[in-house]
Amino acid sequence: MTAPKVVAVITSFLLVLASFLHTCYGSKSNSLAGKNLRVVAGHFPPVIYISMNSSGHVVEHSGLLSNQLLYLSAKLNFTFDIFASRENTNGVKQKNGTWNGVIGHILRGEADLGLVPVAINLERYQAIEFSGSLGGDDSGILVKYPEPSVSFTGAFDIWIGWITSGLVIVVISISLAYVTKRQSFGVGEHDAIRAGTFAWYLFGTMVSQGDYCRFRRSSQKLLAATWCLIAFVFVNVYNSTLTSYMSVTYQRPIINSMSDLAANPSYKMACVAGAIQYIDLTPTSTCISFLQKYNSERVKCRLAMAYQKQVQSWKPMFLAVPKSSPYTEEINRESLWFIDIGMRVYWYGKHDKLPDQCRLDYNSKGVASKRSSNRIKLEQFYLPFLVLFCGYLLAFVQFCRENLMRVIRRQ
Repeated sequence: MTAPKVVAVITSFLLVLASFLHTCYGSKSNSLAGKNLRVVAGHFPPVIYISMNSSGHVVEHSGLLSNQLLYLSAKLNFTFDIFASRENTNGVKQKNGTWNGVIGHILRGEADLGLVPVAINLERYQAIEFSGSLGGDDSGILVKYPEPSVSFTGAFDIWIGWITSGLVIVVISISLAYVTKRQSFGVGEHDAIRAGTFAWYLFGTMVSQGDYCRFRRSSQKLLAATWCLIAFVFVNVYNSTLTSYMSVTYQRPIINSMSDLAANPSYKMACVAGAIQYIDLTPTSTCISFLQKYNSERVKCRLAMAYQKQVQSWKPMFLAVPKSSPYTEEINRESLWFIDIGMRVYWYGKHDKLPDQCRLDYNSKGVASKRSSNRIKLEQFYLPFLVLFCGYLLAFVQFCRENLMRVIRRQ
């Protein structure tokens, strides 16, 4: 490579690097370092709490947005003065074209930053700029506490195992019969070459009854002994699992997700008047407060959270800044770092923790098992007794068949 080409490559690389650094860090003229921002806030628990004294001055602020503001202030090296909006609202456009609330303060030049969660719609987009991603609205589905129940078909939910066991018996029976036909056999071994004989023997071992082994060759006896061991392990494991599975009750709300709601037209969802979305779901923090209130009033559990805990019912939310704000990019960048390092997830995990009382711990199928501290009722063993009765019935059928075959042979 010639010298001019090397110079051209180095120059291009430096230009790309300079453009990247300018994009990431912005120009020095727009730096927030050393500036004092006027911040207008609203009282929107749990993301922002403000406390005021008798004269209307903010004496304390807390919550997720407060933590994010402190983070931005430390990273971008600016100070701020915070005051409360006269109307505790993001802002509503009036008939005369003016705005009230937080957006009104920004449009009148009274504030540089709105510390409230603002979702995007057309009117707001025409009035202000959105900066500093806050993520979506964490909403939850609050449902009636489901009654515990016993699944009487739970023993047959593993239908794949039943079908596989049947196919294994058929395949092994045919294979043994095919192999035995091509081997020499002695007197009295004609029955051993039939596939039905093998099938009945394998079935007998599956129901723990066994059968007379008519096989004479060592290889056949070894194969039969291996099958008996496999069947013994399978049957005992299944019985133990069935007993543990059916000795507890299970709970699943009728409406456990948005899909369940769509599939049940008899259930309606409440809509808050004036909301910017078609369907309004209760915020997770509100759900938790309801759980703590109503489940503690009585001994019996009344409310629960559905399996689908987080429903993004609102569009992503942002902080509000003026259209002409020179600080938009810097606030955007550091807000993304605030989310990326896990501060938002940590805050929600700490403050949106479900109370232990009446909590349902769902599995991957959206079903919650009853806690071990609850008393076990007799009805929880109905299905195990039913399966046990069916097992004894099959064993009786096998017993009758053996005696019938013995009588036929004597004749």
